[in-house]
Amino acid sequence: MSQEPMPTGEESNPNDTEKDAPTGSKASIPVVTFNTQAFEEAVQALPSITEGVGEHGFMIVFHNGDRAARQQALSDLVEHATPTVHQFQVPTLLGERRIHTQNALRKSFDHASEEDAVLYFENVDALFTHTHTEGPDVNGEAEPTTVEYFLDRVSAYWGLVILCVSHPTHEAAIRRYTPPDLVVTFDSPE
Repeated sequence: MSQEPMPTGEESNPNDTEKDAPTGSKASIPVVTFNTQAFEEAVQALPSITEGVGEHGFMIVFHNGDRAARQQALSDLVEHATPTVHQFQVPTLLGERRIHTQNALRKSFDHASEEDAVLYFENVDALFTHTHTEGPDVNGEAEPTTVEYFLDRVSAYWGLVILCVSHPTHEAAIRRYTPPDLVVTFDSPE
């Protein structure tokens, strides 16, 4: 895993998405647009892709779009995967204290793991802008940020995880920290 600090929405250039080359083991991340032939091909390839899930998992990033379009894409994808989907609005998982947030995130992954479920996280952007009330660790030990903790859990999950983001800087940060297997872009909401 990369150990560079995770940026917030205000710290990076929004145009980083196009110019940032992802790090990690995945040399090239396929990017497809929803409701195109390339998307349909990615959906058709999903069963063969998920056959290897269990060793490393499979992550998809949905970038932009409105909720209805993302839900339709989710429906198209899980038709070829598992019927069990655990959907979460990320802001509902965020607590006042870091430990509360991490416990809520841990429970979401643990419960989904028990049911062989697809994990779908809406509004992941909230992780990048959320702050906790407690200050730095009193022991002086560096703790992972909430974003790092979340992305470590995503990387460790054996199944299919879908992350929805709108801010280009957040999508670029996810690519740098743990490159997704597929990025699905949507038209920007009106």
